[in-house]
Amino acid sequence: MIIWLASYPKSGNTWLRAFIASLLYGSNQKKALENIKNIRSYPLTIDFENLIDDFKDFKKISQNWLISQKIINLQKKITLFKTHHILCKINNNSFTDYNNSLGAINIVRDPRNVITSIKNFYSLKDYDEALKFMCDEKRFLGKFDKKNMYERETQFPTFISSWGNHYKSWKNFKKNLLLIKYEDLIDKPEKTFGKISKFLSKLLQIQITDKKIINAINESSFDKLKVDEEKFGYIEAPINKDTNTKIQIISSNGGTNRIVFGDKADQSRGDITYNHSDESLAFSNNNLTERMRIDSSGNLKFNSGYGSAATAYGCRAWVNFNGSGTVSIRASGNVSSITDRGAGKYTVNISNALTDANYTVTFGSPSFNPGNPPWVFQEDYNISRTTTGFGMWTNQNGNSYDSAYVQLAIFR
Repeated sequence: MIIWLASYPKSGNTWLRAFIASLLYGSNQKKALENIKNIRSYPLTIDFENLIDDFKDFKKISQNWLISQKIINLQKKITLFKTHHILCKINNNSFTDYNNSLGAINIVRDPRNVITSIKNFYSLKDYDEALKFMCDEKRFLGKFDKKNMYERETQFPTFISSWGNHYKSWKNFKKNLLLIKYEDLIDKPEKTFGKISKFLSKLLQIQITDKKIINAINESSFDKLKVDEEKFGYIEAPINKDTNTKIQIISSNGGTNRIVFGDKADQSRGDITYNHSDESLAFSNNNLTERMRIDSSGNLKFNSGYGSAATAYGCRAWVNFNGSGTVSIRASGNVSSITDRGAGKYTVNISNALTDANYTVTFGSPSFNPGNPPWVFQEDYNISRTTTGFGMWTNQNGNSYDSAYVQLAIFR
């Protein structure tokens, strides 16, 4: 049988489930946001993928609401589901019935506060657009499409209708209904969470101690959830069903914005963090260890086994060429050509001009043969250095000779 945790979007369902998950599944080793995984959403694509060919026809979906719930209830256990779906009947097809449902907790939030959360969460341009969203009696979340076009299971169509219709629909649920005001969770947490605990104790036929209730309240407190969410990411960020990976975008009041990468095993495999205070962009992986950073000046800093991210100074150009006979480039980067100016004299031409001529050139020379004077590769200062090129000279004992193996790199 199913116990529904029903709400209009942005009405406190996450807080409710964090408390219930901590109450029923909590442990000292797990965060409240991790325990939420034990209470998934309905409907999801997995509930219907073996029942209908695609998810484009809402009539077909509605015909399979009760069938999908009967399949779930074949497990012969009580299941808690979060849902934003309106309690409705479409073409005589009910979203749920009392044969499949044991009860419901409906959490309701003042629509004057919901409108702000709706505007921010869905990135709506103004309050007029948010109000239109909340008054839309035909409003759906998710999308209607072919099965193979869904990147996430949470994209399954969910009919929420308007705020008013949603409230009235669940208010009329006739079997074991507990109506909770979001504002009471804030103003009277112990009394309100105690009421929820008593309700669940009765339906689940279990004993719930006062100590367990207090622990669950503390573990799921708003402040603690906020800290965990900013640090570890939002547990309900959608998981790609094909790759079992997720990407979250997190905005916080701490002056940072984060994109968090995770999966079912670990919610925070890595992240990209923008810090508003110093305008830096940091890249982390392996338990959020920083590996690379771009500072406000555009300097790239990275950690390549040195223990911390330090500024990297890039190679702006490089070339490996044959300077003997007809000059030819074997391989290069940002070098357009080599000009042959006679025996041992060359001009290196840079494709994309450097910011100035204050760069450093390093040369590589061929192997030294015993009995022969060593090769010397150096810059030819008879040729004025520019942002697009410089001269070089290859010699032995000051005598100019062509070299078959010339390598150099430019740093700035």
